[in-house]
Amino acid sequence: MPADGDAQAALALGRRLLIGDGAAFDPEAGARQVDRAAQAGSSEALLLRATLAASGAGRPQDWDQAFDDLQAAVDLGHAGAAAQLRLLAGAWTEEGAPPAARIDLQAWLSPPPRQVLCDAPRLRTITGFLPPAICRWIIGQAAGRLQRATMFNPVTRRDEPHPGRDSQLLVMDILGADVVFALVRARISAALNIPLPCFEPTQILNYRTGQTFAPHYDYLEARTFIDYLTGEPYEGQRIVTFLVYLNDDFEGGETTFPKADVRFKGQAGDVLFFANVDTDQRPDRQSLHAGLAPVGEKWLLSQWIQDRPFTGVMA
Repeated sequence: MPADGDAQAALALGRRLLIGDGAAFDPEAGARQVDRAAQAGSSEALLLRATLAASGAGRPQDWDQAFDDLQAAVDLGHAGAAAQLRLLAGAWTEEGAPPAARIDLQAWLSPPPRQVLCDAPRLRTITGFLPPAICRWIIGQAAGRLQRATMFNPVTRRDEPHPGRDSQLLVMDILGADVVFALVRARISAALNIPLPCFEPTQILNYRTGQTFAPHYDYLEARTFIDYLTGEPYEGQRIVTFLVYLNDDFEGGETTFPKADVRFKGQAGDVLFFANVDTDQRPDRQSLHAGLAPVGEKWLLSQWIQDRPFTGVMA
């Protein structure tokens, strides 16, 4: 078993390998390094290993392993792990059991039914998709980590600031995620019956008073991505946009579909999702949409979903 210094070094290397930061992108090797540090009794490594197991990142998804590692980190005094465990145990509570045993996985993976909002484009809503406490947790995790939102420039083939999108966002990677976040993504997967590998990195969006997202489409018209496995143009299409409203204490700020004359504003925990392609899988021009300016502060979780396992990186 490695010494404490070796455990810290293993954890640091594992983090770099998991996201390709200063090292080759090798999630499996990164997960093995995290294992070494966790076996040495590092509470930080146990917490990260819990996230990896919950997310299926660098290893098969294993909820029992995730919850056991979360509890082990709590037993070692990790305050962040304890906060996650309290939150997860209280989301859909089964009384009379230890906190880890009170996490009701079946409830997480059984989201409420969808309702039809519009058929052209195909807009659907889900009421009460997330409890308010989970919404507040996500906002808290993103606060202080936001960057200016960008848009893809097809001429320069880069993400760049654009006057049509002046809000802030956080693109969540595996190092910024946690078990709570992994369960939210799993709940989205269950709601859509689309496997997690088809998910792009999740974004947390923040609009302040007067900030907007001008009318735009989410489908991919050009080869925006390259396949990080092959280096060839990525052939996938972004078929669904899934939005979770994380707060509602603001005025205005609706999501609008001008071609369908539809505006929507959810309560905290509600969902709006829509197809970016038609029933023949062609880009749907009716899906033009915009984020109107709020008075106050508006928070959303935004999940783009592809028609195949997503292996793309911005070209």
